[in-house]
This record gives sequence, C-alpha cells and structure tokens, in this order.
Amino acid sequence: MPVRAVSFDFDNTLLLSEACKFATMREVCAKIAGGTEALAAVPTDARSAPPGVSVTRHTIFAGVAEKLFATGAPSLTESAEAFGERMCAEFSALLLARLPQADEVPGAVALLEDLGRLGVPCFVNSATPTAPLVELVKALGWARHFRGVYGAPGTKEAHLEAILDALSLDASELLHVGDGDNDERAATEVGCPFLRVAEPGSGVAPGTADADDDGRVVVADLVAALPLVHELIAPTPDPEVALALATPTTP
Repeated sequence: MPVRAVSFDFDNTLLLSEACKFATMREVCAKIAGGTEALAAVPTDARSAPPGVSVTRHTIFAGVAEKLFATGAPSLTESAEAFGERMCAEFSALLLARLPQADEVPGAVALLEDLGRLGVPCFVNSATPTAPLVELVKALGWARHFRGVYGAPGTKEAHLEAILDALSLDASELLHVGDGDNDERAATEVGCPFLRVAEPGSGVAPGTADADDDGRVVVADLVAALPLVHELIAPTPDPEVALALATPTTP
C-alpha cells in the first residue's frame, strides 16, 4: 500500500542535535567530582540500546547519581534521586537555550513543507521526553508541520501504533524515518516501512542515498530522502482516508 503518513525520529533525523546533547551532558557531569567517570558507565544512547532498555535523560542522570552516591563522591545532604533530578533539570534548561540554534538535518524543513502541501500528516516519534520535546519543536517554529509530537516515556513502537489507530491506517501506510537501530526495530516490530538516515560522518555523500552492508537504502540527509518519500506516497488518497488525515490527533 502507498504511504499516507510519516513518523520522524527527531535527533539527527530532523535536527543535528546529538553532538550538542552529548557535550552538554558531559558539561553538567564534569562539574561534580567523578561525574565524567560515572557518565561513562551508564547507557547514554537510545539509538543503540538493547531491546527493552529505556534510555532517556532521566535514566541517564539517575544512573550517574546512583554511581556517584555509591562511591560517596558528592558531599551533599540530598538523596541520589533528588541529585539526579537536579542534574537533569540543569541539562534540560541548557538544551532548551542551545538547541533552537542547532542546524536542521539538510532538507528537513523542505521535506516537511512538501509533505504538508501534499496533505500527508507528519509526526515526531522520539525517545526524548515529551514535554521538553514539545517545547523545542515550538521554539524551532516547527509545530505547524506536525499532527502530533510523541516522546518518552512511551516507546516508539507504541507511538507508531497510536498513529495507526488515530488515522485508521494499515501499518504499511505509515513510514518511519530515523537514524537509529531502535527506529528500525520499532518499524519492523509494528510492520511499517523504514527509511534510515545516516549518521554524520558515515561517508554517505551529502544529498545522496547509498546501500548499507545488508543492501538497505540509507540516505545521507533529508535532501536525499525527499524523492524516495515521494515514490512511496499515494498521489490521491480515497475520501475516507483523506477525512481521517485531516483530523488532528494528540499524543
């Protein structure tokens, strides 16, 4: 079946934000003795996390706090939980100030605008917590492009299912675009087509598509994704589907 809606991962799929996130994470942890070492010992990348393992800013800083308190590093009276939450809040505030200045993945806004003109609803489907994700989408001026913004604590699989239910679509009609193994795993589990965006510095030439070692298409950016997405989209949805696509949904 042709694609009638598109779900996008956010970090390094729409916005070149991962480098800033990891640098800010290290900055926050480096203020505490032993913080950098504690950060290195906890999972920090949701894209490559094993199935069933949730990695968000909350789990990261909770893990850092637990390791610091286990070694007696912070000389504080607050609990490890409160300390982790305080680090997480500082991280979130710094990101909200910094990420609106980050560059888009080349072609991101052009693709979103093109899909909007074609009447194809778009959704954000990210492992970032929903509240700061919604704030960032608004700060970027991108809210008009999305029918819904889905983030943690829900899973990407659950978000795809929610979109399908809201629009009464078959899984084959919802394309998921992302840069991580978790994105591909979610799309595969739900039965949605998947388009992978290469990581920066992967060697795929800007504006082009290539094949990975398993023969799957990988796009360097969303400039390269646009013609591929066009090939998947239905030129004229039937009236009932068109009515469903015109009805906003919320996470």
